[in-house]
Amino acid sequence: MKTYKNLVLLLLILLFFSCKNIDNKDSSRILESTIKNTSKIELPQLIPNCVFKDGTELFVKTSIQNELLVSLNNVDNLSKSQLKINLNELDFINNEISNTKIECNENSFVLKYIEQLGNNYSNTYHVFNLDEKTKKQIWSKIYRIENTRQGFEIYGKLLKHINISSYDGNENNEADLFSIYLFNGYQDGKEPQISTFYDTIKSSENLALFCDKIVLTSLIKNIPIDKKNLSQFNAISHIIQKEGFNKEAIFILENIIKAFPKSEEAYVKIGDAYWEIGDQERAKKFYNSHIELSNNENKKIPQRVFTRTK
Repeated sequence: MKTYKNLVLLLLILLFFSCKNIDNKDSSRILESTIKNTSKIELPQLIPNCVFKDGTELFVKTSIQNELLVSLNNVDNLSKSQLKINLNELDFINNEISNTKIECNENSFVLKYIEQLGNNYSNTYHVFNLDEKTKKQIWSKIYRIENTRQGFEIYGKLLKHINISSYDGNENNEADLFSIYLFNGYQDGKEPQISTFYDTIKSSENLALFCDKIVLTSLIKNIPIDKKNLSQFNAISHIIQKEGFNKEAIFILENIIKAFPKSEEAYVKIGDAYWEIGDQERAKKFYNSHIELSNNENKKIPQRVFTRTK
């Protein structure tokens, strides 16, 4: 009997250590599997929001801490820089930044801060351009567009070439903005007029503040091009094109053509603007459209149009 008990005890001891070894082996296998799976996880690659002509890539993202991270990476000279903008500390109009966006051009970009407080909307635009001398991005302009039930206002200011490395999003003493356009009258049954903007720019000595796509987009959005104001929009495009703002003139003329596809005057003007910036193929396309429309209406065609389409 004693021998039988000893045998049973021995079997239980063997079974215990056998199970323990199995548990250890299983635990080791699970841990090893976890490590292997973890090593296969790849972090998502950041896709550049902008790629400029000089090879610089711009990355923008928002962190969990409500920080806006702006990274500039020049592929050619391997220079890198990163800015951290604390959105909670920015002091604009409503102090209610609900979103941020980025808009890219060939060698420039715009950081757009969107605020909303009830029915009041405010968009602040910080414009950056490539400085031709230093070959670095500089903070060059501020625009603020406010929309209310009563109307809308456009403000702006030219800055004194602030290097992007010094940028933190705060306007500080630069917040003294110039009134570009002001309208208050929707609730009184009034409508905004483009004539106010036209009167301003035709007497201005410095159009750099007014001739920006941000300003022009807001104006056309709030003041649609129609038969009553067509001549004034044409006059505005002529003024700014004459001063060398060809791309901005093209933007206005494209909207004129969209509203009035048979406006032969707009076709020759947009052809001239494309010719000035060196895009001769597009210029010829619009010149040919002008020729076709003018022939149909028996209107005189400028000699330069014939010369440039040969």
